[in-house]
Amino acid sequence: LLYTIKFELFMMNFPLKFTMLILVIGLASCQSYSKSQGICIYTEGGPEKNPFYQDRLCLGRCDRDATCTGYTVPKNPDFPLCMTYHGTAASGDGNEMAECFSKTA
Repeated sequence: LLYTIKFELFMMNFPLKFTMLILVIGLASCQSYSKSQGICIYTEGGPEKNPFYQDRLCLGRCDRDATCTGYTVPKNPDFPLCMTYHGTAASGDGNEMAECFSKTA
């Protein structure tokens, strides 16, 4: 979406007019994911292929990375942790403390 906002400022009796273009970027994910309970179980890769992060920004990382196949986050939003995966996806392991998101498209 693109918005145009016009401003008029009056400084020392001289009108100053300018236009500001604002590009609104949606916060929704570009990819679709299937969600399952637990930590994702993947058939390939170890920690070097499946990095761990001390934040909750894995959705955006995975969206931007064509090799990312999914990510895990804790259910508790107060825990700033997540892990991305780059192997063959599977579902969560049933752990009630985490959620597994696997790319479907």
